Amino acid sequence: MPTVNVFSDLLFKELERTFTEEEFEELCFDFGIELEEVTCEQIMSIKNEGKLDKAKGLSERPIYRIDIPANRYDMLCLEGISMALKSYLGISPPPIFKTVGSKLEKMVVFTEVSFHLLFRLGKLDHLLWLPS
Repeated sequence: MPTVNVFSDLLFKELERTFTEEEFEELCFDFGIELEEVTCEQIMSIKNEGKLDKAKGLSERPIYRIDIPANRYDMLCLEGISMALKSYLGISPPPIFKTVGSKLEKMVVFTEVSFHLLFRLGKLDHLLWLPS
């Protein structure tokens, strides 16, 4: 699962509400994501570099490290996480996504490869099976 780092104050500003760490962890669990840890730039630098002197000028603002499911590409940034959580909390309606300028496509699948699963993004309008 990808991990997204967000400053807690920016996230709470987007959500129009503040949470304690326990409240936010419970919200994440209920929604289906995971609050991995609460850290800051200084602690992250010390963990990565192992040197205290390099971390001196870095921020101590709390950073929430949130594990996002691999199929939720819409939640890989602060705005996406806040939009999804605001919809879940009933603060705003869910977003409506529309396709624009879609065109008719055709896919031909030969029987030699028909046993393979076909994964395709977008709308599949026609599927034509040809005997070998």
